[in-house]
Amino acid sequence: TNSLKPISQVQGQTPPNIQLPPNPQSTNQLPSLVRESNPIQPGVVQLNTQQKGLYDEGNTFYNSLVKLANQAQDSQQTIRQIKGTLEAATGGKPEQMIRDAGAWTRGNEQLDILVKSLADQQLRQASLMGVDTVNAQHTQATANGSENITRGALNHIADRAAATNTAFSKYQKSFKNYVDKKGDVSGKVNYQDFQQAWATNYDPRLFIVQNINSSNLSEKAKKEEIQKIIGNITDKEATQLKEKARNIKRLENGDF
Repeated sequence: TNSLKPISQVQGQTPPNIQLPPNPQSTNQLPSLVRESNPIQPGVVQLNTQQKGLYDEGNTFYNSLVKLANQAQDSQQTIRQIKGTLEAATGGKPEQMIRDAGAWTRGNEQLDILVKSLADQQLRQASLMGVDTVNAQHTQATANGSENITRGALNHIADRAAATNTAFSKYQKSFKNYVDKKGDVSGKVNYQDFQQAWATNYDPRLFIVQNINSSNLSEKAKKEEIQKIIGNITDKEATQLKEKARNIKRLENGDF
């Protein structure tokens, strides 16, 4: 058995099939993913002070998701602009320096504006999803000019931003489904519990792999790109990632 070996140490190992499954098996017997702190019976409209406060917060949260999800779709164009500018500036050389000592040494200064736009959006998306903001903070540090950066590194940031956009769009739709299923009052009062369920199962690699699989790359190129993302994980980590993928799909499908 190779259960304790990193995937990369297994000769010729194909990257594990980590992606969001289209039709997960019946989950009727599985425990709820969203554990509501304030369960409210259908038809109840009279809320106590705490519940009313949570409902108001949940309503603001709901509206913020809709607005930012629309912006996430628009920012895909920003990502395409970044990649296009990088190609024109460096001729496709991943190691070529784009910025040195805070100055844009190669290409177009428009990159500064584009990357800052991505950084700001990633921070807000991460905050609303209740997930780790480390990657978003790294993007912001890059945008603020505190780090030197190569074309390859900036491409990686753009790919992470694209994955965050994909995740956030699904997050917004999932929460809408939750509110529709639970009812406006109960869904919004328990918005933090939904947020926690998503954050517990969120892993940016799931959405990076999903974006790769839905890209126009050849099958060979897709496998090579996926290998870069999850090729070094252990069997245990692969199992955990698959479980998270199933749970994220459950949230998307309204199986809360």
